[in-house]
Amino acid sequence: MNLRRFSAIISGLFIATTFTLDAAAIERSCNGKYEIRNPNTGGKVTLEVFVAKGTCGSVVPNRCRIRAKDAAHKCMQIHWDTRWERKKPEHCQPGARVHSYSITDLKRRIEEKACAVGWGTRTKVTIKLFAITSGKTKCGSTKFIHNYEILPKMCK
Repeated sequence: MNLRRFSAIISGLFIATTFTLDAAAIERSCNGKYEIRNPNTGGKVTLEVFVAKGTCGSVVPNRCRIRAKDAAHKCMQIHWDTRWERKKPEHCQPGARVHSYSITDLKRRIEEKACAVGWGTRTKVTIKLFAITSGKTKCGSTKFIHNYEILPKMCK
């Protein structure tokens, strides 16, 4: 075998090995949480903190984090959209890359947390629900979900 052919084969194997190692799947995560805010008092209360995970190739770890962030926001928005079903949606389960998410009845959790800090116990209060993600690069995001009225009858 001549030297050029040998060099080409070795170079090809090196490139293939490097590409294969770089393309190996990795996992990165972001934290997700709901937050309710009382615009009248400036108060903030966290409802739930959980972890969302994303997988990708090892050379693009921020893509993993973007996927994790998107999974967390999708979970929180879908749970809000289906809150009247009073159950945890599939998008908030480990199969959807969401872990440690314990809320079943989102509507009730919002009311319990708001009432526990005295919002709406005497008069109606309109609070704001936010979906927030945090962590390393590309994880941070805050999205307004909806206004929510807390009535005194909910706090009894």
